[in-house]
Amino acid sequence: MSGTSPLPADVGQWPSDPYDLLGVSNRAAPDEVNAAHDRLAAAFDPARAPEQCRRLKAARDAVLRDLELLLLLETPLTLQLQPAVELSPPRPESPQPDDFDLSEALRAAAPPDAIAPAPLPLGRTPVIGLWQMALTGQESEAYRGLVALLDRDGATAEVCLRLYWLLTARPELDREHAPRDWLVHGLRGGELSGPLWELYRRVLADDADEALSRHCAGLLDLPAEPDALVELALVRWQAAVRAQQWDVLTGDLQALRERLPASERLAWARLWSGALDQLTWSDAKAARNLASRCFQSLGEVLSDSPQVTEVRKRQHLLRDLAAGWRSLRPELEAPPPLLALIPLSWSRPFPEVRPKLLAFLAEALRVPRSFLMALDAIQARPAVLAQFGRLLELLQETLPPPPLEARSSSDLAELALAFLDTADRSYYRPFRTLLLEFCLREAMAPETLAELIADNPYYWLSAERHLSAAVADDESLCLAYRAHRLFWA
Repeated sequence: MSGTSPLPADVGQWPSDPYDLLGVSNRAAPDEVNAAHDRLAAAFDPARAPEQCRRLKAARDAVLRDLELLLLLETPLTLQLQPAVELSPPRPESPQPDDFDLSEALRAAAPPDAIAPAPLPLGRTPVIGLWQMALTGQESEAYRGLVALLDRDGATAEVCLRLYWLLTARPELDREHAPRDWLVHGLRGGELSGPLWELYRRVLADDADEALSRHCAGLLDLPAEPDALVELALVRWQAAVRAQQWDVLTGDLQALRERLPASERLAWARLWSGALDQLTWSDAKAARNLASRCFQSLGEVLSDSPQVTEVRKRQHLLRDLAAGWRSLRPELEAPPPLLALIPLSWSRPFPEVRPKLLAFLAEALRVPRSFLMALDAIQARPAVLAQFGRLLELLQETLPPPPLEARSSSDLAELALAFLDTADRSYYRPFRTLLLEFCLREAMAPETLAELIADNPYYWLSAERHLSAAVADDESLCLAYRAHRLFWA
């Protein structure tokens, strides 16, 4: 990394929405989008962080395509061009109201964060002419004309995109096809790239049935870049694991062996790692067996690249985390809503986890002492406690920076000493609940209190341990305080 980035180092925690990732609005100018990309990308060295750079470039390209769509839909076409196919005569009656505006319907169907049809060169007169007809009220004729173009010329991205948007705006134009069918049709005629793929990827993220469909699986046979094949497989596997269809992963891995050569080590490492991210949390025997095979295969990847090494490290951490999480589930002291956050936080981007985290905190923080005890229950599993701490860090990144501390160090020290001199510190375990209540009341982090008393000889708990060290090392206490402050912020 060549600088400080506002994004987490783990791309799995990055927002999935390209606008959120770049930090731009859906009305940003292209220059603003490019500047946001350049600012974020400057923090990453392409040789050391190729995945981060790839994700940022993909987000920039997706947003720029969206801006092209807005321009296309908001700028009326003025070319009066005749389509190159014979069209049906105008209908004698239109079932739409007189004030129907297809442009408005298309805007509703294609929100500002949608993927745009690429601008067409003027030479593609049939497509432009048909799109002109759609925008001027002859949407049925335009739809049939676009279908005729596909029959004549074969699948092209620009025609399939316009069929997708037209059918999205007016589903009654074709009772036999869904809008996504045109995306698949176009992808089969090309490859997993461009606006068609961007749109279809979003469809898969929202529609598990489509992700598990046969025609989606068939796209794994397309000529495509390794990154696109990996991304398609990972989206399918998320749906497959939720449905416990383990054979989907097995079948996809077999199909990919015929498409991805063994030399694509990073792509295979990402595939096995992505499968493990989903499978590791399941208790099903088939899932555990498949996870074991994927972990073994990942360990056999021979590569000195830092990316493959990082993938391996991440999966070893996952194993420790999952083992600790699994051992905690029978314990009544560990709240089930807290335990449910752990696998979710590992396998899904934080924007999806955030509402569940806030819901848990809203209930758990009603009784600070009970919340501290809940964290104590998982403290013996450091990986689990650290993952919860990571969740709080991600929550903090979504909040505005806290105001500067108005109190001086001497004022804080006076408050801390006054509390410590009157509190019963005979036994640390019961004392720490009083300490948490004090810290919350005075908005003083336990780590701050520990620093203020670090040199005070009066606060030794024993000949070997000072109170400042006990407080600073008390992860449950520090996380309990941080959770309260972040939730109420």
